[in-house]
Amino acid sequence: MNDTDFERMPGLTEDQLSEIRDCFTHYLFFRKIKKDHIGIAGVNDRTEAYECVCSRCGAEYITAQELSHNLATTCEKCGCKVTAKHRSYGKKKLYEAVRVLVICPENENRVWLRAFWCVKNYQTEQGENLTPKIRKAEEARYLLEPRKKARHWRWGYNGGKFIWCEQKNPQEPFRSYMGYGGDYYMISLGKLSDTFLRYIDFRSWCAEYQDYYNCYLSHLYYSVLNVPDTRYMCEFAQYPIFESLIKAGFGELVAGKIAERRVLTTYFNWEADKLPDFFRNTDKSEIKWLHDADYQYISLKEYALFKRVYGKKDIDRYQQDKETFGMSFTEILKLIKKYKLRYTHSLNYLIAQNDKYRPTDRIKIKNDWSMLNIWTDYLRFAKELGYDMKNEIITHPKELMQAHDKAAKTVAAIQKKQAEEKAKVVNAENKKKYAFEYAGLRIVIPTCPDDIIREGKKLHHCVGGYSDRHFSGKLSILFIRKATAPDKPYVTMEVRGKKIMQVHGYRNDIKKPLSDEVLDFVEEFKQFINDPKKYEKVRKNDERYNSIGKIQQGGPAA
Repeated sequence: MNDTDFERMPGLTEDQLSEIRDCFTHYLFFRKIKKDHIGIAGVNDRTEAYECVCSRCGAEYITAQELSHNLATTCEKCGCKVTAKHRSYGKKKLYEAVRVLVICPENENRVWLRAFWCVKNYQTEQGENLTPKIRKAEEARYLLEPRKKARHWRWGYNGGKFIWCEQKNPQEPFRSYMGYGGDYYMISLGKLSDTFLRYIDFRSWCAEYQDYYNCYLSHLYYSVLNVPDTRYMCEFAQYPIFESLIKAGFGELVAGKIAERRVLTTYFNWEADKLPDFFRNTDKSEIKWLHDADYQYISLKEYALFKRVYGKKDIDRYQQDKETFGMSFTEILKLIKKYKLRYTHSLNYLIAQNDKYRPTDRIKIKNDWSMLNIWTDYLRFAKELGYDMKNEIITHPKELMQAHDKAAKTVAAIQKKQAEEKAKVVNAENKKKYAFEYAGLRIVIPTCPDDIIREGKKLHHCVGGYSDRHFSGKLSILFIRKATAPDKPYVTMEVRGKKIMQVHGYRNDIKKPLSDEVLDFVEEFKQFINDPKKYEKVRKNDERYNSIGKIQQGGPAA
């Protein structure tokens, strides 16, 4: 980036600095004093008064108004609402930080946005400071121009120094939980009235975004709903059609584009100037229907899928079938599309099968399409088994439940055979890789899932849940057994490649830790799997090793 990029960027004005000051909480620090004055009779009289300092305007004055700690009052000098604070109270926690986005128009067609962290600290190293200056740290900058992608810079570290780094896509200026934009104050909004952004409507946008959030994003964990106003300004500058969409009742489309970058260029032309040019592959009746739809994005995508499988436009038929099948309608459309089924025939078939097999006590439950899952599974089984999916006798069997159960048994038998073949390969590889014996202990390789399940039951730990991953080759479960009792569970070990993940005995060694002989065995085994040839070479002439153990590969460790 060139330093010249910011030469024309306006600085902050006194009015803007004043607006920033008003974003903070204002305090009136006071202490009680005795005030002398001469009475009517010439007698010197002492009365109580309050010596005050306003944190906003910095004014110092004495007042007879009675004050108490944390009292909401008004500064007599600047008229600002303030919170009274007794000066004798500590100020270690009297620290406030706010985030602001300042709008700085350069001219009608160039608008700068500047984001600042601002801090007020009433306690310094030297002591208290009743009128601290605002310390500002600039976080981000934006440049908005008509029909151009907004430029966004962040203050970052690059090339050994801190510089302004231009971002690929404009984001919110402040980050918070889960990367979602943090809340901030908008400064000098009124200045937009003299720029090309004069028609931007934040109130309507906020309402539309909240509606979108409640419909599409409320299931996500966001501690606070923060409306992305900065991104809205950036995209409003690039796509003036936003104004017409929100006014015409299509604010959900705008919110979706900003919140989740939903563009759907097949149906929308975001570069359009007028609303009729915005919609693609959509006639007037469909636009009117979409306007009245509760969930515009979901409805549009579902209706597009309906047109594809039904073969023509028919809003009345779509609404009728949507009413019949409810939340299951999208899954039905996907199923018809995936297996190239006839639309009307498939819907009638599903209704008939659902009425036939649905329990009588659930017959009155609306949208209870329990047979849809059965049919989905059956069609998947049929395809896996190589059935003729163009034959409607196959895809729409007269007795769906019986056809499903038969296909499921066939698939299960095939999968079991495949699993057994794969298990043989895994066992052969493990025997070659992990066969090991040392100092009276040896590695035993499980040959079937029951071996691992039995090991977990005998030793009272959870290794039984690892059987699938073991026989799929994702990890290896190895049994450490005594050479004199190779069939009796002793210690279990999990290995991934050359790394030992965990070693546990009875009840995960909670009451009785692993013995020294097991720990020594594990350490030797770790060296062995890391480099078997080197291990064998080093230990071959080791007298200590020869006296207590031996390497056996491909032999008794079965």
